[in-house]
Amino acid sequence: MQYLRVIAERTIPNASERLHNFPLFPRSLVNLQKGAVNEHSWDTFRLFLNCLLADGVAIFFMITGAFLFNNDYCRLLKKTLKHIIIPLIIFSIIGFYCFDWLFDKQPLSLHIAASKYIDTFRTLLSWQNPISHSVHLWYLYVYILVILIYPLLKAFVDYLDADTNRTKIFLIGTFIFLIMNDISSNSLGTFSHHSINALVPASIEIIWGHILYKYQKILQTSEYSQGKM
Repeated sequence: MQYLRVIAERTIPNASERLHNFPLFPRSLVNLQKGAVNEHSWDTFRLFLNCLLADGVAIFFMITGAFLFNNDYCRLLKKTLKHIIIPLIIFSIIGFYCFDWLFDKQPLSLHIAASKYIDTFRTLLSWQNPISHSVHLWYLYVYILVILIYPLLKAFVDYLDADTNRTKIFLIGTFIFLIMNDISSNSLGTFSHHSINALVPASIEIIWGHILYKYQKILQTSEYSQGKM
């Protein structure tokens, strides 16, 4: 979980100063996810841990939304290029040539074949991570999309902020939508770990994070009042 915090601090100006004020940020979460399948059978305890900790990326997007919308677009682009895109390109080049050799014992000569480059290019066109053994980095591709459409998200957030009734309708509507999507086993939204299929839920989570941060004092006061009762 800490590496998600580092990304937020590196790519969004003034993030580190404001993280401690975000009421939903779990300071002590550790990335303890373990495989749910053990020797071709389901491990109930590991499956439970996966379900418990699998929302780390969702929390990351909510934290991002808490302080994303008070920044200059050009500055966001520059920081994303420096701290996300360039390191991701370097990592991907190394992974393209070395990971199959290191982890699958495949000869390096296989990566010289033209078909390998064509397959990688096609995968990138669908905005998916084409590098084997690094599928956990899917959220970086989604984060880049989020930054690219920042002006649209900013305009929509400003529209919501202008009227609390709009904010309430958005929260209720998206909550119902997400619940219905879960009930339908994701057949309603068909969310996934790439492209638009991941951008839509990420955008919802980011806007939720903005709203929760904006009204954090009200939420904290409400929690305090309930605690005294």
